[in-house]
Amino acid sequence: MDYRQHAFQVFDYQVLHLQLNTPLFVLALILVVMLCVNLLLFRPVLRTLDGRRGELDRLAKVTAAEKAEIAALMERYKRDLDRVRGEVETVRQQAHTASQKTQERVLEQARQDADKELQSALAVLRDEMAQARAQREHAVRQLATQTADRMLSA
Repeated sequence: MDYRQHAFQVFDYQVLHLQLNTPLFVLALILVVMLCVNLLLFRPVLRTLDGRRGELDRLAKVTAAEKAEIAALMERYKRDLDRVRGEVETVRQQAHTASQKTQERVLEQARQDADKELQSALAVLRDEMAQARAQREHAVRQLATQTADRMLSA
């Protein structure tokens, strides 16, 4: 055995010969593989995850802004709806008041027309009654005259 071989040979187990340069070579190989895996696999994956995280943060800000805008629009909608409901109620009340006044005016006009018609009908009735009385009195006088004439001529 050579001196150099003996210096690098740490353990000799007859079947497994473990030399000092074998673990160093394996360690170097592991470091090279880790470096390659890091460069080729982990960095792109981490870059993609960071990009996603940035995009998610941006979308979260956009969503928060849109939610705030929606809340403001909803509040404005509610205010406008309350205002319009108030206006509708005012217009409805005005229309109701106007229709009541119109109804009262029409009813009053109808009452006046009915009173006029009633007065004219009463006047016509009085005239007809007066004529009927006059005709009756005339008929009674004629009948009395005829009866008196018959009684006297008999």
